[in-house]
Amino acid sequence: MILSASEIKKILQHIWEIKSDHTFFDLHTHPFEIIFRKFDESVVSSDGTSTQGKVTYEPPAIKDEKLRDSVIHNQIRTSQTRPEFLLVWLKKKYRFTGASVFLDQMKLGAIDKALLLPVCPSSQDYEKQMKSMITLFSDKAHFIFACSIPNQIEDNKISQYLKEQIQRYQVRAVKIHPNISEINLKTSQGIERVESILQACNHHRLPVVIHGGRNFLLPNKQAAEFACIENLQKIDWSITTSPVIIAHAAGFDYSSDEFRDRVLPILKTMLAKHVNLSVDISALSLSNLETVLNSISADRIVFGSDALYYNIWSEITCLYFALQRQKFDIEKWLIKILAKNPEKVLHQNQE
Repeated sequence: MILSASEIKKILQHIWEIKSDHTFFDLHTHPFEIIFRKFDESVVSSDGTSTQGKVTYEPPAIKDEKLRDSVIHNQIRTSQTRPEFLLVWLKKKYRFTGASVFLDQMKLGAIDKALLLPVCPSSQDYEKQMKSMITLFSDKAHFIFACSIPNQIEDNKISQYLKEQIQRYQVRAVKIHPNISEINLKTSQGIERVESILQACNHHRLPVVIHGGRNFLLPNKQAAEFACIENLQKIDWSITTSPVIIAHAAGFDYSSDEFRDRVLPILKTMLAKHVNLSVDISALSLSNLETVLNSISADRIVFGSDALYYNIWSEITCLYFALQRQKFDIEKWLIKILAKNPEKVLHQNQE
C-alpha cells in the first residue's frame, strides 16, 4: 500500500493539530548505526552534522511512502545472498547523523524529544560512542541520553557503572540489546546478566529499553534469536519497579502469522504478569502494528521510530493510518502513545 506525499502531509498536519501543547516523544532512536558500528569514521561539520564521505547533507522531504509488508526486512533479506547490499543500505541510512539531522526529522514528524539509544557491542569499549553522542547531541531540550552496559563490567559492578554514567552523561535510561551485545538468554548466565542490570536500574530508578525479536542482519548469526520472546519470558522483569519497554513489541523480523501465533500470546502473558512492562512499536510492519493496537491496551504502548533506520515522519504516519483504518479514537490514542505514556516512563526517575 502506498500513501502519496499529499496524503501524508494531510495526516501530519492533523497530527500537529492533535499535538497542540502536548510534548510528543520518540523513545526509540539510534544516534549511530549499530549493526556495523561505523560512527567512529565520521567527521563533524560546522553545522553540527556528522558525515561519512564528502556528500552534502540535504534535509529530508515528504515523499510517497510504501507501507511495510508483513516481513519487515524483506528488502534486506537479499543481503543473505548479497551482503554488500546490506552494507550499502546501512551506510546510506547513517551517512549523516547529529542534532540537526535528527531535528529535521523530528520537525517533520511532530516530535519534540527523542531518546537516544547507543548499543554496546559484544567486545569493544564503547566509551568513544558515548562521548561522540554527547558532542553531537548537546541540545538537551530535545535529546535524552541512554547508555548500554559493556560486557566487561561485572554483574556486581553494574550499579557503580550506572552511577558514573549518570554523573558523566546525565543518562536517563538503559538500552539492552542481547543480540548485538551477545547476551545469550538461552542460558542461565545470560538471564542472570539481564536480571543484574534490572537490579541496578531499580536502584537508580532508570527505565529500560530491551530489544525484542530476531535480527538476522547481524554478522553473528548465532546471536540472531537471543532476544526472541521465548527467551524474554524467562526473565523476572518485576525485579525492577522502573518501566521496562520491550522494543518492537518483541516482533522484530517476524511475519504477521508468526507474530500473531508465536509472539503475541507470550507477550500478553508477560504484560499481565509484570505491571511495569510496556512495548514500543518501532520497526513493525503495518499488519503487526495493527495486531498490537487491537491486542494491547493503549496504556502499555509507547511510540518509537527506530530512526535513522526509518524516517520519523513515515513511522508516525503509519501509526496514524493504522489507528484510522482500525477505527480507533485517533486523538486519544496518539496523546497516550506519544505524550502521556512516554512522560511516565521518563519522569519516574526524577520524582
